[in-house]
Amino acid sequence: MNCRQFLKSMADPAATGPLSGERLTHGSECPACANRWKMAEDLRALAAQERKREAPSRVEAFLMAEFRRRPVPLSKPVATWRMPALWAAAAGLVLMASALWQIPGRNSRFVTAVTGPAVQTADVDDAEDANGFIPLPNAEALEPNGDVNVVSVEVPRSAVVAAGILLADDRASEMVKADVMLGSDGLARAIRLAN
Repeated sequence: MNCRQFLKSMADPAATGPLSGERLTHGSECPACANRWKMAEDLRALAAQERKREAPSRVEAFLMAEFRRRPVPLSKPVATWRMPALWAAAAGLVLMASALWQIPGRNSRFVTAVTGPAVQTADVDDAEDANGFIPLPNAEALEPNGDVNVVSVEVPRSAVVAAGILLADDRASEMVKADVMLGSDGLARAIRLAN
C-alpha cells in the first residue's frame, strides 16, 4: 500500500478504530501517514464528545436578536427580459451583417456580369482630334474648358489593344510609347500613340 491508497482508506467511513492489515504495515513504515491516522482518530473522538454540547442560552438569544434586527435581503428578482433582449440583439447583428455583406462592391468574391463585347474598338478615323488623341471607349467626354493633364507612358501593345485601338498582332509583347490625356478627376479620357 502507498500513501495515496492509505489516504483513500482513511476517507472510508468504515475505517475507524485501530490500524489493521495493510494499513498497519504502511503506518509502521511511513511516519507521516501514521500521524495523519492519529490526528483523524483524535478529531473523531473530539467530535463524539462535543456532539451533545449546545451553545449557552444567552449566545443563542443574542444571535436570534441580531438575525431579527438585520433582515435577510430577499434575492433580487430574476430579470426575465434579459434573455429575450440578448436574442433580439443577436438577431439584429446577424441581420446587419448580412445586409452589409450584400452591399455591391463590398465583397470581392462577387463579380458583376459584363454584357456586350469585352473590348470596344475606337473609331480612329472619326474620333481623332486635331492633336492626334483618340478617345477611349466607355470614357466620359471631356468638358470644353476642363483641366486636362497629358502623361507620357510606355505600355505593352496588348494594353493599347485592350483600350480599343487595333494594332498589328505580330509584336504584342513590345512596349509602345503613348501620351494619355487625364481628366480633372484623374481618369484616362484619350490616348495618342507616339510612335
